[in-house]
Amino acid sequence: MKNSIILFIFFFVFVGCKKELSFNEESVKRMNKSYLEYKNEYDSLMVDHFPIALKRFENSLSSNTDVRKNNIGLYLYQYNIPKTEIDSIVSYLSERGYRDKYNSKEDCLFKVNPFETIESLESYDKPKLKEGIEIEKKCYSNKLPIPNFVDFQQDSKIDIWKDDEFDIYVFEAEKGIFYKGLEIASEQMPKEWGNGYSKGMAISQQHKIVIYWMVIW
Repeated sequence: MKNSIILFIFFFVFVGCKKELSFNEESVKRMNKSYLEYKNEYDSLMVDHFPIALKRFENSLSSNTDVRKNNIGLYLYQYNIPKTEIDSIVSYLSERGYRDKYNSKEDCLFKVNPFETIESLESYDKPKLKEGIEIEKKCYSNKLPIPNFVDFQQDSKIDIWKDDEFDIYVFEAEKGIFYKGLEIASEQMPKEWGNGYSKGMAISQQHKIVIYWMVIW
């Protein structure tokens, strides 16, 4: 496995004539082959909430294994999901249960490696933490960590969290070392959560986006 991998897949299955459908079926096979290869790089318990296979939705996949920056994760973005599918997912989550739920517009979200930016991630340099910067915030005390969700999807590199509203469901989050090479705690995290993992989903009903995520640090 490479130290750092970032992959993106964009695909949409169009309903049309047999020729188009045949082409799309082959494309789906290739897309799923790549998707499963990346998913299988992680412990199955970490990614068991991800779809077994990708079907007809427009997708974007990001996989990162950068142990140098305590930045391990798999993210699957699905776009333009019909409202009926969104409603079904939300209903499933209510039945399945989850440890906690947040909204992306909340004033205090406990983000993993919160000082990372697109620029620092792309350069592989650790962000420079200013003296006196607040890492151990009081508002974190009863919250579970979620991904930073730095968005690589768009050419303009816009942070989707500034322009959209997501409900964030945390399925599991635990402290400790869960990935080989992460023996050193993240400098960006409170001591209690120096290492750990978190997994879950984020949903924007307004913009029909679903994100499956898993992050280890």
